[in-house]
Amino acid sequence: MGRNLLRAAVAAATTIASIVASGGAASAEDPIGDWKRAHDSDPHVRLTGQDILALQAKQDAAKVRSLKRMQNARTAGAEYLQNNLSAIHQAQQTSYWCGPAALVISLLNRNISMTQATAATLMKTTQSAGTAWSGVNATVPSPTGYPMRDVYNYKLGYTEYFPLALPYSPTSADVTSFKYNLMDDIDRGFPVMGNAYEIVGGPHLPGHPNMLIFHWVNIRGYSYSATQTNISDPAASPHVSWGANVPKFSSVDTAKMVRVMGGRGYVF
Repeated sequence: MGRNLLRAAVAAATTIASIVASGGAASAEDPIGDWKRAHDSDPHVRLTGQDILALQAKQDAAKVRSLKRMQNARTAGAEYLQNNLSAIHQAQQTSYWCGPAALVISLLNRNISMTQATAATLMKTTQSAGTAWSGVNATVPSPTGYPMRDVYNYKLGYTEYFPLALPYSPTSADVTSFKYNLMDDIDRGFPVMGNAYEIVGGPHLPGHPNMLIFHWVNIRGYSYSATQTNISDPAASPHVSWGANVPKFSSVDTAKMVRVMGGRGYVF
């Protein structure tokens, strides 16, 4: 790609990413998305041009591989596809350590060990703010302002993960893209980390009360050709006031899962 074309591609991708990160224009048809947009305090840090291009390349490859696998399954007469990483759970060790716990579970999916305390320190998790979606530089070399992404890549030793911001009102295209990304990561042996933004009156994860909740979960697999998303939830913990009602492992309708993450996103 020539230098001018590269600059143009980066500029266009940056504009698109900015619109997506900010949730786009308000929609009178989605009061949940509008409420999130009006009350959100996350800075939604912009990715670098290099990261935007790498993220797009990863999504393109994920779509190609997932569509090919689905076609092969149909040819073989399979009704559905499903795949799950090991069922690993850790209860978050404080009321605000969902991020560290989700990171530790996800690292264990790759046979990498870390304590929640170390994860909390590296991601600069705080009691008042928990683990940020963006806007916090993790204590790792060359942080990007996305602590979950940065610490996971640091422990892997290479750049595998990217944050993908979802609009406040996710569309069917966002759901389809998530399916491809989820299937491809799981099929290659990599978990996904989802950042929930749950509000009163909006969709919630299994066992979560009808209240404002910011929460990280480990996404460990998919069922029924990714129409169901399978998670390991750190909130199933005695340190969470409502944790007794939360299942350690659950299956969530994928369209609902994407709506729950609207206004935040996922790291894949």
